[in-house]
Amino acid sequence: MAALARALVADQVAHGDATQTFVRVHTAYLERQASTLERTLSTTRVASTLAAKRRRAVRLSADVHRELGLLHRHPGDPKLGERVGAALERAAKQAERLGT
Repeated sequence: MAALARALVADQVAHGDATQTFVRVHTAYLERQASTLERTLSTTRVASTLAAKRRRAVRLSADVHRELGLLHRHPGDPKLGERVGAALERAAKQAERLGT
């Protein structure tokens, strides 16, 4: 669900369908979620068999956090919205693969 929200905000920026205030507010919230996830994953102990997946998940959440930060700082940039939207879609697919 959160992945969908992130992609929707980026898509709205890409198509000029959202105000800059809307984008700033929503990306700030989503950025906090990604940061919390990154921090939680970084500090959670896991079995050695899951350590590699946890490291990939930490990197993935850091990537999402960074992309949302870019969108937050440049809420009116349609080209950036397209790029961030594509990056977030890739991240969602990678996260799905991590879960299997």
